[in-house]
Amino acid sequence: MHLKQKKKLIFFMSKKTKIVAIQGDKLGTINKDTDTSLLLALEAQRIGYKIYYYETKNLNLINGKVIAHIKEVKFFDNKKKAICILSATSILKTLLPERQINKKIYFSFDRLIEQLNHENWIKLYIFWELSLIKELGFDSNFFKEKNIDNHIEIDNQKLAIPDLIIKKDNNSFTNFEIQKALTFNKFLIMEYFILPNRLRLPFSRTILEKYYN
Repeated sequence: MHLKQKKKLIFFMSKKTKIVAIQGDKLGTINKDTDTSLLLALEAQRIGYKIYYYETKNLNLINGKVIAHIKEVKFFDNKKKAICILSATSILKTLLPERQINKKIYFSFDRLIEQLNHENWIKLYIFWELSLIKELGFDSNFFKEKNIDNHIEIDNQKLAIPDLIIKKDNNSFTNFEIQKALTFNKFLIMEYFILPNRLRLPFSRTILEKYYN
């Protein structure tokens, strides 16, 4: 067990159990440019360590032992991936009823986070949105035989289904194809959930799409 103390963070690392535990202030107050413990955590995460985070207020002394209530976290040094996570969490917060537990949606989001190190992570995100749309009540099965010309009709509007969605097994695609798929998903989210319920599309979702313009 190693211990490294800095101004804001305390960094614990156990090689035997392959975990890293970080004690610090609220995550939002950590300076990613000066706190090198975050860089160490990123590297540890890259080689398979699980990262846990807790604040000093989560520490308790029970039967002579120091116990901490911790939570697993993932760090990303990629702005697109960070915006992707923010987009997903914001969409869930916007569309899901408060205090209603949906285990299927929770586990699908958890799988998405686990797969963000995949080379084609943005494609996985796009299909995650489609699965969420379907789970919330719109059947997004675009692979039925009735979609003979790769189009779908929604409220008398005929929309082209993006190639990225049609060709599920194709892992070679351009930014333009990604942008078309994100735009297509946004239309479905707006048409079936945002506009009817007078909600706002999360700004992070708009930023994610702009990355591929």
